[in-house]
Amino acid sequence: MKAKNNEIIEIVVDEKEDFYNQFNLHKLSSELGKYIYEQETGIPLKSNISIHIKTRFDLTAKEKNEIMDMIREYFGLNIQEMLNYEKYNSVRKVVLFILGIILIFISRMASQVSDYVIPEVFLIVGWVAICEVFENILFIQPQDRFKLLRYRKLVKCKIIFEQELE
Repeated sequence: MKAKNNEIIEIVVDEKEDFYNQFNLHKLSSELGKYIYEQETGIPLKSNISIHIKTRFDLTAKEKNEIMDMIREYFGLNIQEMLNYEKYNSVRKVVLFILGIILIFISRMASQVSDYVIPEVFLIVGWVAICEVFENILFIQPQDRFKLLRYRKLVKCKIIFEQELE
């Protein structure tokens, strides 16, 4: 649904238990979190997002605040996980790049000593390591940054509760 430059994600919840993770009642249900993210994927990044939660039961102000906090925490933890992975991946890229250069250097040194298969193997493995780094930078990293932007947008979005009469 659309309202001016504001995109709305509608959620209809039949029971209170649908909000909560079955193993921890202080965490958002992973099914609900995934649903919210999937609904947000078709929305342009420039649009404002609001989540309209329609319930068929009453929620106290405290419960509404807890649910809003759980939604923000769910996507905030996803952001933190992605940032942690990005740190790890940066170290991995540097190590792979250095390893690739070292293997190419070893290949050049070994080719002066012998013309057999060993120098070629080092050369191929070195270039594969370097290509892996560039593939990650060119294709995977932009995709992850896009996902990160979407998670940040969901953390900051407006959440509205409505009671739906049956």
